[in-house]
Formats: sequence, structure tokens, C-alpha cells
Amino acid sequence: AGWIILYRRTGGCVLLCIGRLDTRCQPVPHQTLMRADLSTATLTLMTRRGWLRQNQNLEFELALRLEVVSSLEFQMSWILQKLHHLSGLNILNDCIFIWHSGPYATVNDFRIGRHINRQVNWNEVNAAFGQVILLLSSIRDIVAKPSIMLVPLGSFSKISKVDDSGFFCQLYSDDSFSLLPKRNFNLALLSLAKYIQDIHWQLKTRDPSLQLPYNLTDKKIDNYVVAYAQNDRTWVVAMKMLLSDLKWSLAW
Repeated sequence: AGWIILYRRTGGCVLLCIGRLDTRCQPVPHQTLMRADLSTATLTLMTRRGWLRQNQNLEFELALRLEVVSSLEFQMSWILQKLHHLSGLNILNDCIFIWHSGPYATVNDFRIGRHINRQVNWNEVNAAFGQVILLLSSIRDIVAKPSIMLVPLGSFSKISKVDDSGFFCQLYSDDSFSLLPKRNFNLALLSLAKYIQDIHWQLKTRDPSLQLPYNLTDKKIDNYVVAYAQNDRTWVVAMKMLLSDLKWSLAW
């Protein structure tokens, strides 16, 4: 116990009151303690349940996110496989396929060549050259300043020099009689060889290591004349080499 002093003003007098303060602790009832313990236990249980529920929700959300990530990774893997596959494709090679059949070069299975022992119809030869002109027209952007103008017209395709666009050389022929055998056709063949040579030089500026399998000049390819001679076997070989050079350039 302690003492407490109280001052009280009454009218013009000050009264001094001195008394004892009982500072002894009062005992807490047992029921109150039980209620407090029960409240604490209830609060703890509710808190634990809340955390468990929140943890379950977070785990469920994490599982959903991981499933989405797994799906995206699978899609990315599939897309990369497709991209790798498509990057290895050559659309021009698939659309206009250059190959060979025996001694002849072929373009989409149309043979180019005339040999006395194995004749090929001019309609087939003209169709093959038409495919070649169509192919070259598709990649004409490779040649910065082309000196040759291409006119793809199927089996009746034509070629002209840029500085002489009024004169067209016919890259097709037949067995009709002419005083100057195949002169116009041969001019078209030489222009075709010149265009393929221009493509090679343009690609070589980008990749100096690029080399064609056969040496191509204005009129010859590996000492074989590009111009047509009547049923000449050497022309068959020259055309096969010429298209091989073209296919090599396309592969680059």
C-alpha cells in the first residue's frame, strides 16, 4: 500500500487530504482466464486455417502457371522445329526443279537438248526454257543492274537487251527451215548465259568464296559452245552444265 495526497480548493481555503492507496493485485477469476485461453486458441486456429487456405490457393495458382509455362515451352519447341525445317527449304527449287535425265538437263521433267540418236521434241525443249525464264524472273532482284530483260511467256519466252528493248530474241524454236539456222534462238541462248553469269558475279560480291562448278563465259561453258548446232551432242552437254551452274547459284 502507498500514500496519496489530494489537494482540494474550497472557496478561499485549501484542504489537504491524505489517505492510503491500496496497490494490492486483485485475483483474476478462473472463468475469465478460460475464456481468454479459448479466445487465443480460437484465434490461433483461425489464423492457421487462413494461412493453410491461402497456401493452398497459391499452390493451385502456381500449378496452373506451371501448366501454362509447360504448354508454351512445348509450343515454342514445335515452332523452332518447324522453323528449322522451313529454313532448309528452297521454294524455287521445289517449284522449278532442275535435275537431269540421262545426258539431258531437265527442268520440271522437261528435257533440254537435241541429239541425233535421242531426239527430244522442240515443244518439250521450249517448255523447259520457259520454266528457266520464269525462274530467273522470280529472282531478278539479285541482279542490281541487269543488262538483259526477260519476258516469261511459257513455251514462247523471249529475251532482250535492256539497251535494245525493241528487239526480242526468241528462246524457242522448231524444225522449220531458215536461211540462218537458229540465229535468233542462238542469240537468246547467249543472252541467257550472260544473265546467269551476271547472277554469279552479283552473288560473288556478297560471298567471294562462291565458285560455280563450270566456268562460264559469254559464249562458252568449260569450252563447250552455248549456241545450238544441228543435233550436236556438245550442245546437250553445254545445256546440262549451264543449268548446273544455275542450280548452284540458287542453292547459295
